[in-house]
Amino acid sequence: EGAGGGIEAAMRLVRYALAAGALLFGVLTISYLQGRFDRADLKKGVAAVEAKFPEARNCRAVVASRWRGLVTVVCDNQTRSVVEGEARSGFAGRGGDASPSRWLVDVIKGEISDGSEKMQD
Repeated sequence: EGAGGGIEAAMRLVRYALAAGALLFGVLTISYLQGRFDRADLKKGVAAVEAKFPEARNCRAVVASRWRGLVTVVCDNQTRSVVEGEARSGFAGRGGDASPSRWLVDVIKGEISDGSEKMQD
């Protein structure tokens, strides 16, 4: 009678360990996949801005909303003129200042808006 109780306790422990291992594997898999989706969205956001604004330089992106597929892209607003040897604004209509340009990219809809605007739902 005593040996049977020990085996049941050991089997219960094995089941708990397997359940914990399966849960950990699931969490790590979801985390890995989410990271891949985030990296793909960041690349799509930067590519969309660079396609619309070919003069954009040194673009960086961060995920603004995973649920809505929004990425904030910030690009340097300067290009270097080799002939003149001075920095000048590469973006028309941005006021000619040296501050970075910011866009909000909806990678699902393929829309780009000024980073200061809120995109429509």
